[in-house]
Amino acid sequence: MQIKIKGQAFNRKTNKKTGKPRWESIDTKENKLFCDVKDLADAIKVFENFWNKLNPKSTEIVSVIEIKIDNSVDTKEVDFYHTKDFRANGTIIEEDGKKWKVMSHAIRNVETLERV
Repeated sequence: MQIKIKGQAFNRKTNKKTGKPRWESIDTKENKLFCDVKDLADAIKVFENFWNKLNPKSTEIVSVIEIKIDNSVDTKEVDFYHTKDFRANGTIIEEDGKKWKVMSHAIRNVETLERV
């Protein structure tokens, strides 16, 4: 299942937004963290638990503010170590004769590319 999650950071004490919301594209078949997810409610729990338990002493907490299934997106993952340069989110690149947008750099050093 391909899902898109929009997360927002909030100050733990004041509950005020910090920064801007951010979309992340997740392929539940490929992402080991999400491999047992059965529905969107499970995905929300996994996403929030990961970010909020990563650093429990952080002054911020992450909440999902929007989530959707996105089967129309053509995505692929590329081993970051085999890319020539660090590519920031939103960068448009061309590979395999197709245009792709870099969506994220995962902790496991993999880029997620979304077909443009």
